[in-house]
Amino acid sequence: MAAAGRQQDEGDILKFFIGVMALLTIVVAGFAGFNWTNAVELEEQVAGAERELAQVKRIAGDPELKLAVARAAAARDVDTRTADLGRFLTEAATINRFSLKGNIAEGSGAGAGQRGYVKKSHRITIERQTLEVIADYLFYIQAKWPGLKIEEITVNEAPVRKGEPWAGWNATVLVTIYRPKEG
Repeated sequence: MAAAGRQQDEGDILKFFIGVMALLTIVVAGFAGFNWTNAVELEEQVAGAERELAQVKRIAGDPELKLAVARAAAARDVDTRTADLGRFLTEAATINRFSLKGNIAEGSGAGAGQRGYVKKSHRITIERQTLEVIADYLFYIQAKWPGLKIEEITVNEAPVRKGEPWAGWNATVLVTIYRPKEG
């Protein structure tokens, strides 16, 4: 009788493990099905994004769009006939989140071999800024004022104040514009 009871217990244990294995198989199959559905949805999203990208490339390659973008950019630039260079340089610094420590107009007149133009220059001083800020500012003013020329740049490490780990850079920049002579 003990042998029959032992066989019964072994059969129950075997049925229990078979049941657990069947349950685990169902869970794994469900998880695989869920992941398969997500993979199919992701594949459809990628295909849609590729179609949109192809359309954007086609539109961006249109010469008329390029011309319209160039006209819009030109409209945002400074009107060099009426704008004041000194004010522009100061406002550009404010836009770039710092202030100029110096903005001095320098001599004007015709440059050698350029008798039809008036040369206007400003020497600006930038103090205690990173090189990134200085470079961004110079790129900005050149992009916004057509024909603006950076003639000189002097950059020195700023003196360190007491308790300060690093002070940044001081820069002196000479910028020049040329305007046609009137008359």
